[in-house]
Amino acid sequence: GETLADGWFQSNDLGRIDADGLLMVDGRLDDMMNLCGHKVLPAWIEEAALACPEVTGAAAFALPDEAGLDR
Repeated sequence: GETLADGWFQSNDLGRIDADGLLMVDGRLDDMMNLCGHKVLPAWIEEAALACPEVTGAAAFALPDEAGLDR
């Protein structure tokens, strides 16, 4: 794909600046899932699952339902 947009490098990484001013990379734009209109990164679900002491591994992904919508 195109890596330059108006002369700027476009990585498709999603990030934010935290309270300390540090850049935090949360994931990739193409990994974003649209679950019933909610934009969710798999890493958010995986982190929540891994916070449970009984969970030793996690992988989140979307699958289409009968209507073709991601669930």
